[in-house]
Amino acid sequence: MSKLLPIFSLMAGCVTAAGTAPAAGGSSSASAGVGSGADRPIMLDGLDAFVCGPNHGRGLSGLCDEGRLRVATYNLNYGLAGDPAGVAAVGVLGADIVLLQEANDPWRDAFAATGAYPFTRFTPPTSWPASGLGVLSRFPITSVEALPGSPFDAWRIVIASDRGPVQLLNVHLRPPMSDGGSWLVGYFTTRPIREAEIQRHVAALDPKLPTIVAGDFNEELDGRAVAALFAHGFVDAVARPTEPTWRWTLGGITMRFALDHILVDRRFAARSSGVVDQGHSDHLPVWVDLWFAPAGA
Repeated sequence: MSKLLPIFSLMAGCVTAAGTAPAAGGSSSASAGVGSGADRPIMLDGLDAFVCGPNHGRGLSGLCDEGRLRVATYNLNYGLAGDPAGVAAVGVLGADIVLLQEANDPWRDAFAATGAYPFTRFTPPTSWPASGLGVLSRFPITSVEALPGSPFDAWRIVIASDRGPVQLLNVHLRPPMSDGGSWLVGYFTTRPIREAEIQRHVAALDPKLPTIVAGDFNEELDGRAVAALFAHGFVDAVARPTEPTWRWTLGGITMRFALDHILVDRRFAARSSGVVDQGHSDHLPVWVDLWFAPAGA
């Protein structure tokens, strides 16, 4: 795996060295509407009546804010450690819980300086500069458990939300690059590696807890890791799952792929989501608004 680091650093981390950081723009959001099929979240026409009292205001989704849990994921890019634009991008989200990839000590300190989140956990990179993880939460963090990955670990997190405990799996799966440093070969050969990673991580989850899986999957919706989650009963919570969340300019050509995902089990209902065009990372933040589904839904 040592041969992977220089190329991975160039393509996925060292934006300052490469000089091709994407320009920041406006924000993009989408209302999920009513969906169906294995890759769509639960959509409940009667959810308004379930979560809303008569005097509660309505937020971005058109539903009332009461009971809403806004969850986001963002690969920060370790090469931009502590970048104010990245911190501001998270602030735009207004999320209750943010799962972070490629975190490190400067990123931890930059978010701590804002005082926006009373509960945080960070772990610095170990053998890989892109291996750090973090979580920002408005609710107490009950536990964080590291789950071994290849080459990046995942986190199993339990948070004490105002509606009860929520389990989150923060993932940064294997980049689509071979051990020899080939992106072309790796595109085809690393799919089973990511599938095996997610299978191990799912086996470590507590099935009794409502669960959210989010992060940098390093594959699009047709990947084998995502398919494995579908097979376990998870559904995609993002309204436009093919909207690009990663972009990289090389030789005047900008590549764009949807690599960052949020999936939920059927104890959640989703009505709104978006990809926010903010920050200087090669990735973009992704958010979803969730409610606990009524029993038996």
